[in-house]
Amino acid sequence: MDDAADRLPTMVTVFGALVDGDSVLTFRRASEPRKGALTLPGGHKKRGESLAEACAREVLEETGLAMLEPRFLGFMEFDHPPAPRDRLCFYFRSARFSGVPTAGPEGTPGWSTLAGALADPDCHQALAAVAPFLLGSGGPFHGRALVDERGRGAYSLSRLTAGATFF
Repeated sequence: MDDAADRLPTMVTVFGALVDGDSVLTFRRASEPRKGALTLPGGHKKRGESLAEACAREVLEETGLAMLEPRFLGFMEFDHPPAPRDRLCFYFRSARFSGVPTAGPEGTPGWSTLAGALADPDCHQALAAVAPFLLGSGGPFHGRALVDERGRGAYSLSRLTAGATFF
């Protein structure tokens, strides 16, 4: 049987990792969902934008920093049964940026070592999952997150290789 809910469009989100040496720019969310969570800056892709353009726009809107030369880092599929539709998240990284980090209504950006971010009790599970790919040349990756009704997830990521099989 064909269910109309199964035909809803997939939501596309983008996240940007600005790196400076062994530090990464994190973002503390000021609103729901996941208020208080430490994550990467990001948000929804708008119609007509490329993924990289959407990422650069979201990073600028949330942090005040212009992300220069975003490079594809990987993507993750989210299976979250209470959500009305599927989600694909695309991650980008750049060591080139300009501007000054500025807090806004959506949250507060801040530089942290990766170890410091991971030790934060409010570190989002997705940030922890993609952490091994942020600073090095370990990408690109493909991942899948199975998230329950409380927002807790099981994340599985692997490095993409030629001929990779997606799960």
